[in-house]
Amino acid sequence: VQNPALLQLSINGRTVYHLLNATPRECEWVQFYVVWNSGAFTSADIAIVNKRVTAGGNDFAIDDISFAPVSIQHESVTVLLERPVVTANADTVICSGKPVQMNVTGASQYTWSPSATLSAADIPNPVAVTEVTTQYIVTGTTQSGCVAKDTVNVAIFTKPFISRQADTTICRNSSLTLWVNGGVSYIWSPTQSVDNPVSQTPVASPVSNTIYRVIVTDANNCEHLDSVKVEIKPPAQFQVNSPIQMCLQDSVSLLASGGDTYFWSPAVTVSDPLSPGPRVSPAVTTDYTVTISESVCGETATLHTRVNVLPLPVVSAGRSNDIDCSYGESRLSASGARTYSWTPSATLSNAAVHNPVATPRVSTVYTVTGMDMAGCKGTDTVIVRVTSENKGGYSLPNAFTPNNDGLNDCFGVKFWGIVDNIEFSVFDRWGVRVFYSKDPKACWDGTYKGEKQPGGVYVYMIKANTGCEPAVFRKGTFVLIR
Repeated sequence: VQNPALLQLSINGRTVYHLLNATPRECEWVQFYVVWNSGAFTSADIAIVNKRVTAGGNDFAIDDISFAPVSIQHESVTVLLERPVVTANADTVICSGKPVQMNVTGASQYTWSPSATLSAADIPNPVAVTEVTTQYIVTGTTQSGCVAKDTVNVAIFTKPFISRQADTTICRNSSLTLWVNGGVSYIWSPTQSVDNPVSQTPVASPVSNTIYRVIVTDANNCEHLDSVKVEIKPPAQFQVNSPIQMCLQDSVSLLASGGDTYFWSPAVTVSDPLSPGPRVSPAVTTDYTVTISESVCGETATLHTRVNVLPLPVVSAGRSNDIDCSYGESRLSASGARTYSWTPSATLSNAAVHNPVATPRVSTVYTVTGMDMAGCKGTDTVIVRVTSENKGGYSLPNAFTPNNDGLNDCFGVKFWGIVDNIEFSVFDRWGVRVFYSKDPKACWDGTYKGEKQPGGVYVYMIKANTGCEPAVFRKGTFVLIR
């Protein structure tokens, strides 16, 4: 047979045998079997498909089909693994901060905790450095995965109470005794400026600011470090103010510094000879001496300064005239200084000049204060009297010449004394009013609306109240001369 059947066997829709080459045997049935897991099925639908596609000689026949269960045998095996024994080093007590060598055996891998104070957490022999009592737990794991643990307690010796010399300041070229308590032995450094570096109370003689460090060893042989700062008091910086100047009859402040006590001389003109900043008021130029002392190291120095006393300017005040029925103002004057200030200022034209104009209504005493280049001041007084004397008849000039020569350039009221409520008019020959004012100091300059008026005769009319007469009326003519 050249094209035997190729059979595919499926049970319950699942292929259990893909291709069986059904090669025949003469006069014999060919047996074959297949094993499958029926699962939850209790019946079997069998499908046999010939997959041979070549025609001829591929027919086949089935004699019978039978089913039989497959027998399954169960056996159990018990594997016994020995529990590991993890052994760490013994508990210990140490000084704070000292290293402890840890060790553990019994496993192939290890994990230590807490790990913060260990050199490594996954080795059998880390180094522990702790400042507080700590329990370390190590977990060991064998190659077969078994786990065991052990602990190491590291306790810290109680720190003794250590007291020492406080930080301090000493004077130059002096010594002090350092001290420390709380241990059984001591080592001081630096050693160059102490007499015995292993003494509990060495004598120190530093030449500059120094920090002395001491190692204190206690009864448990633990070492503790402390220090004492010793500073050298710098030399006293005594100072006194530079020479100063003042005006006669004035006072100034002296100033010394750098010490704890002071004494000034000569004390007669000093407000407080024991003060670092007294006030002095000498009448003449004076040299002052101050003795300064500081209390820590007993340093003392005597310093000097001078107060130069400047004379006051000689100020002289005067006036041009008193106020009466003819003169309504007075020109004041002052000399002997650089700048001036007058009081009272209400009736003055300018209180800050040497020659203000005064227009008091009552007799007044004016005081002038003059200041020189050095700022020293002198004063004087002048009285301007106000009287009802020297009545001049309230006359006016009969002509004026407005030619700007500084002489008789303006026509107005003069020598009328104090004038109030004036009405002053000027008319030309045709009756045109060319000037009008209510200002007692105003006068006509010979112009009208900005134009010069021609020479000739003009008429004036004045109504006024004065300090000597309540009502004055004057009318007349005058000549404008060009």
